[in-house]
Amino acid sequence: AKVGVMVSGSPFNIARTDPAYGYNQYDDGSEVTFSVVSTNDVRDGRYYVCSGYSLADQGETPVEHPGETSVVIRVTGADKELVWKWAPVYATEVATDGRGTTEPTEGWFGPGDSVTAVPDEGYEFGWWEGAGIDSARRTENPYVFGKTDNPEGMTAYFRKVVYVSKDGDDANGGTGWDDALASVTNALTLDERPHIIVGEGVYGVAKAMVVEKPAVICGVGTRGAVFRLTALQPFVADHAVDTAHGVFYVDDPNAQLVNLAVTTRGSAYGRGICLVDGSVVDCAITNCVTPNLKQNGGGICMKK
Repeated sequence: AKVGVMVSGSPFNIARTDPAYGYNQYDDGSEVTFSVVSTNDVRDGRYYVCSGYSLADQGETPVEHPGETSVVIRVTGADKELVWKWAPVYATEVATDGRGTTEPTEGWFGPGDSVTAVPDEGYEFGWWEGAGIDSARRTENPYVFGKTDNPEGMTAYFRKVVYVSKDGDDANGGTGWDDALASVTNALTLDERPHIIVGEGVYGVAKAMVVEKPAVICGVGTRGAVFRLTALQPFVADHAVDTAHGVFYVDDPNAQLVNLAVTTRGSAYGRGICLVDGSVVDCAITNCVTPNLKQNGGGICMKK
């Protein structure tokens, strides 16, 4: 008796296999080696590599075998279905903004492959940029390529780490707690892409801190850095979006406020955060009072 094995490729038959693509018959009980002779090929301008195979008796659910390019099958019983899987890979150059390195710096990348950003001392990874990468995962490090990624090039951006403390001095360099600055406002001027780490304590704010760059402002502890408005601000008509009101004004897609406490009630009235673009993560915005009305509210004003 003969048993058949249907060999095919997904998403299509490419490269060479042994036995060849198609329906092959063998004596019942035979052991046959199936393999990919050439593990890469070009189709429609794309470069593909073999990413494994699936195997099943005809009509049954296939079992996946990722990464394998050869298999010995005992051909018996029902006909078999062997599908060689092919995944596109892309020649990608990986660059940096000069504040770190990447591993690797170039290569062929396909689903499951990854690239890692390594910051220089005093810096930390920020995000990836490049046409063809998944924007929802651009802050991940390492970056693992998915099935829909097709980057021609990508760049790693790093942020300078700057420290701010209640015991700091704005004449310092901000390189550590013993060299900390005293204010976030001055920390924002030290670098085009700062990551500002703020120590615990209450920080008075007389005028909104304007964040119009890809900065991260992150408190330590459990929202131990508290920013409190200390000066009365004018009435905000129709919830106007401007840089004159509130504790923070944020307008950059890569800007983040993280693990902070923001309040305006006490000696002054004003809204907490005006968010035009960027993100607010794990912050407590409490006891905000709308100017003139002296009512609770005005915690965050968002414009997208």
